[in-house]
Amino acid sequence: MMLQALQKLETGRSYPLTLLIAPAGSGKTALLRRWAAAIRSAGSQRLAWLTLQSWHNQPMRFLADLAQALPAVQAVGVPLGIHTPTLPFEQYTTALINAIADIPVDFSLVVDEYQQVGAAEIHGFFSLLLDYPPPALHLVIASRSEPPLPVARLRARRQLIEIGLEDLG
Repeated sequence: MMLQALQKLETGRSYPLTLLIAPAGSGKTALLRRWAAAIRSAGSQRLAWLTLQSWHNQPMRFLADLAQALPAVQAVGVPLGIHTPTLPFEQYTTALINAIADIPVDFSLVVDEYQQVGAAEIHGFFSLLLDYPPPALHLVIASRSEPPLPVARLRARRQLIEIGLEDLG
């Protein structure tokens, strides 16, 4: 079954979102680490990773940590240009999404432990990112429950891949 989940992750790279939902202890993070290692060893795509914690419910802290995770996907010599939030949240959100859209190489952003976040601003950030997905971005969200994002709309548009407990076997 792990092979099936790895294949779904690989297929998902051509979609804006891969949603991995399963209970605690089911192997979500282990699967993502195995997939990330394969991507890195193949050199086929860049990868950024952010594991959310309860303190990420502070929107500015979340944005700062996300910006810090993103240089891992930058081509050599191409700075993100946004590392310390000094703007109001809405302006910083726009600036960060524009910076992500300007990243010239295909990359995956893994957001693990999404269930840690309850702040509406952070859900709004990801909703906006999914409403206008940057062409080079593939977002992977791992959570214990379905996040309050436009998942139904993405399903209807066939813009996501879903991996569940049955795939992790």
